[in-house]
This record gives sequence, structure tokens and C-alpha cells, in this order.
Amino acid sequence: MTQPFDPTGTPDFTHLVLVNAAGARSLWPVFLPVPAGWATEHGPASHEDCLRALTSVPSVPPG
Repeated sequence: MTQPFDPTGTPDFTHLVLVNAAGARSLWPVFLPVPAGWATEHGPASHEDCLRALTSVPSVPPG
């Protein structure tokens, strides 16, 4: 299911890639504040660009 904050095919700067101290990474919409403990690693950029950035480097597995 697609959410309104997960646009595809839009060139707008709509998303960020976040990273936390444990190395976990997350796709995040720009209209929400970055949560405590997380920092912007990439963006703001398009949804597609952030997905590429998110999948280009493996996230640290839990545990």
C-alpha cells in the first residue's frame, strides 16, 4: 500500500535517509522532524534517490 508521504516519480526533495548511533538506517519524509538519536545521512532528495542511497550501503542488522 502506498502512503501519501511515499511518492514515486516525483523529482521534489521529499525524503531523507537517517542513521542512528547503532548504524541502522531509515527512509524518512522531510515534513516530519528527525527523531532524537537519528541524524540525516542523505538528502533532502527525491524518494527514488533516497531509496538508492538507502540500499547502496547495507544497514546494520539488529542485535
